[in-house]
Amino acid sequence: MDQQTELTFKALNERIDGIPEHPSLAIGFSTREKYGQATSLLAVALFFFSMKVLPDTIYTLVIGCFLLLVELVAVAAILIPKWPPRLPNFRSERNEYAEQLDYDLEHYEALIAWIVQFPGERIADMADYAEMRQERFREKQPLLVGGIEKLGALPVLIAIAVQFKAMHWPPEISWPEIVAYVLVAWLYWLCLISIGTRHRGRFLEIALKRALAIKDRQPVEATTAKEIAPIVSDKASTAAA
Repeated sequence: MDQQTELTFKALNERIDGIPEHPSLAIGFSTREKYGQATSLLAVALFFFSMKVLPDTIYTLVIGCFLLLVELVAVAAILIPKWPPRLPNFRSERNEYAEQLDYDLEHYEALIAWIVQFPGERIADMADYAEMRQERFREKQPLLVGGIEKLGALPVLIAIAVQFKAMHWPPEISWPEIVAYVLVAWLYWLCLISIGTRHRGRFLEIALKRALAIKDRQPVEATTAKEIAPIVSDKASTAAA
């Protein structure tokens, strides 16, 4: 039983986290990309901080242009290794999706087989509890998330567009605006975490119910086989007589 004596949500979640992703979906960053992202974020933060703290002089403009140049170089360091980008088309996307399904099915079946090893009563209890928590999640989540799951990144894009439209030189950003921007970004991040948690809970529920269905079928099939065997034996004996 894979050295796991008891089925728990934590063990099941760790098992799911251990499932490898298809190479086309795997998100990995090289050392150059990591340094590029960190540098670009640091340059943006220093740009806004310098525009807020330093006086409106030519030196501030030079510093701002230098930080902007650093940001552009960092972004270029991230994009150049991936250039030219692969343009998707209908056929390639369908083929890639089919490959992903074949790849994921093998790991999904292995996960279900691992769950089936545990007692059926334990699986049933966890499946019922996971379903109940999912219902509560659906009731509470709209209070925080609202329609953000359907809107996706659209609110962020709109906020960025409005911000650039209203930008002028020298930029005048008040501390309340900075706090408001940070709070909005933090709230959006919490919404994404909440959505991801709900999706994981739904996957746990589906996996447990699937394993329970397989577990419930096994004794029925065994019983049916045992019942059929004497009948076939009796018919064979009658025919021989």
